[in-house]
Amino acid sequence: MENSHLSGQTIALASQDESNLQASGETSLLSQNSDELLAEIKDASLSDDNASVSDFDEEEDINNNENYFQTEDVDVLEANNENQKKSELFVGMDFSSDESAYKAYRKYGGDHGFNIRRQRTVKRNNKLVRMVYVCAKEGFRQEPKVNKPHSRRITRCGCKARMSCYLQINGRYKIVTFEPNHNHDLVRTPMKHLLKSNRAMSISQKQHANDADMSGISAKATIEMMSREVGGQANLGFMDKDLRNYIYRKRMAEMKKGDAGAVLEYFQKKKEDNASFFYSIQLDEDDMITNIFWADDRSIGDYNLFGDVVCFDTTYKTNEYDRPFAPFVGVNHHKQTIVFGAALLYDETIESFEWLFQTFLGVMSGKQPQTILTDQCAAMANAIGKVFPGTKHRLCVWHIYQNAAKRLSRVFHGPNQFATDFRKCVDDHENEVEWLSAWSAFLEKHGLTENKWLKDLFELREKWARVYGRQSFTADMMSTQRSESMNNILKKYLKSSYNLLHFFKHYERVLDDRRFKELTADFGMMHTSTVLSAPVEMLQHAVDVYTPEVFTLFQKEYTAIGDYVAKRVNKSEMTSAEYNVSFRGVGKNHLVNYDAANETIHCSCMKFSFAGILCRHALKVLAKKDVRRIPPIYILNRWSKEAKARTISFYHSATPNDTVNESIGKRYSHICRTFREIASVAAEHTELTLCADEAAIQLLEKLMEKKKELVKADKWMLHTSDFELVEEEEEERERS
Repeated sequence: MENSHLSGQTIALASQDESNLQASGETSLLSQNSDELLAEIKDASLSDDNASVSDFDEEEDINNNENYFQTEDVDVLEANNENQKKSELFVGMDFSSDESAYKAYRKYGGDHGFNIRRQRTVKRNNKLVRMVYVCAKEGFRQEPKVNKPHSRRITRCGCKARMSCYLQINGRYKIVTFEPNHNHDLVRTPMKHLLKSNRAMSISQKQHANDADMSGISAKATIEMMSREVGGQANLGFMDKDLRNYIYRKRMAEMKKGDAGAVLEYFQKKKEDNASFFYSIQLDEDDMITNIFWADDRSIGDYNLFGDVVCFDTTYKTNEYDRPFAPFVGVNHHKQTIVFGAALLYDETIESFEWLFQTFLGVMSGKQPQTILTDQCAAMANAIGKVFPGTKHRLCVWHIYQNAAKRLSRVFHGPNQFATDFRKCVDDHENEVEWLSAWSAFLEKHGLTENKWLKDLFELREKWARVYGRQSFTADMMSTQRSESMNNILKKYLKSSYNLLHFFKHYERVLDDRRFKELTADFGMMHTSTVLSAPVEMLQHAVDVYTPEVFTLFQKEYTAIGDYVAKRVNKSEMTSAEYNVSFRGVGKNHLVNYDAANETIHCSCMKFSFAGILCRHALKVLAKKDVRRIPPIYILNRWSKEAKARTISFYHSATPNDTVNESIGKRYSHICRTFREIASVAAEHTELTLCADEAAIQLLEKLMEKKKELVKADKWMLHTSDFELVEEEEEERERS
């Protein structure tokens, strides 16, 4: 392939090309106007430094050079709808653009049984003035390529079939030479669909391939699935290698953009699709991306409802770059993991965390969480103290257990019940004096009074021991395992070869899966009933107000009251009563205070304070007092069925108008849902099928007419951002 931009070389090539045309007698086919135009072009080329000639020696993959969506010629559109008729070309026929001429010859080749390729183009002032299209079997393979080991099969045989087009004064391209005869057999009808000229992936098929690729479905499985939908691979319109090539080129094009460009483009597209989508990118002194935070409107809405407790974890590193992935995670009224936002950090310094927390606080309208659970990190703790001064900071107990197992492995797995004793120090005890005594006994028992790691851990006791956190609402979470769960899910979706753009897209997929599970839980809550363990009014009240998952926890507490004994402590007060509640009258006493006048109850275990549901000790006293319904003050809205009743339609509804300004992929998905329903009904009976076929033909004709109007009115702008990268790559390959 030769592409010269020097004027002297251009002159030589152009002149030589024209003399070759004259020698072969091709110029005799030119009209008088074409002769004048040819002379005009040659004269301009001799004095124009911007003229260039490109030769194309390799057989061209037709799929690599298509740009169907922006320069489609109206005449070709009509021709493409008449697949049953062979297209015909002739000298003097003209086209509105070079692309239209190319597509017309490609269709001609497909109809008659041969592949085509571009052989040569001549440009002047960056405008194509001449194109030569030939049969793919034109010329002969170069000698070095013939004798190579494992060389490809020879396809060229010196075929002379070709079509040349010149730019006319009116701006259209006219066929000036046309040779229809071939020196080889043409492909017969049963095999014509295998020709490159007849193979092309439609935009809907590309979208299908994109969706399958992003879902981790192999190319082979994608081909099989798409083939079934159209009644066999012969009806697809392309071959499996075309799909593999498309996916490969798409990935290569994404990589060429670089991470920064791809990430910015991804966020800008998300912003176009959803004006409420938020993202913030921190740059360093060299304008390089350091930290990124993003959240969509659904995440922001979820935080408004369930942002009282946030789990924040940075232990997961993105595979390719080893950058900390930091999701802000919570729990909804179904006890499911939800995501309030996420970040990719450059490092884990105080400055990075401060920027992130301030950004998060800003997008959440300044609402601080009641409690934040994190892993142990001094820089993070400092940033939390500065940005979230009103938030209770708790350390993840799961990470503490993990560190204990690593640092104290000799005793942790030993025979002296170290793990059990350590867990009791973490979870048990209801007052500080009792806990301090138990901690000292624990250290002495296992000979660890001088252990440095445990001494350092003791200094942080108020952030991990439950005795210091019973008054802090944590939605009954003591660790960031919600974040860990999110990380584990991401690991299933991500591969080590994925770049940042793939990371974002797969994160989006994880988010969609999480939200679909929430939608399923909402549906189950509305249309099914939970079976009570006993026909008790208290349980009936609970099942009416709580979500099924929270009711299950409440019912577990209530059914346990039969094993507990409540003994009155004070007998002088008339409205306020204190009870010692213990397991079968011999276990540990829990002090419960009940005030009948105010309908308040308080237990020393403080389960309601940190979990949001009444404990078995309090329920035992309520039963003793013949209280048959949960006092209203102890029904948290965040655990109730009504937690987001006003927002369900906002979260899960979609109207046709929503798709007007969305990306082509979303519009395609939307219209597919409608046509699946049509196909399902039409397939039930032959007459319904015929009716659907007739309506589909009429609809297609109507759409093509509308498309013509848009093209003529210069309004043909498809937001094909999912495919632009590939098209740019294809254009670059064609120019090279």
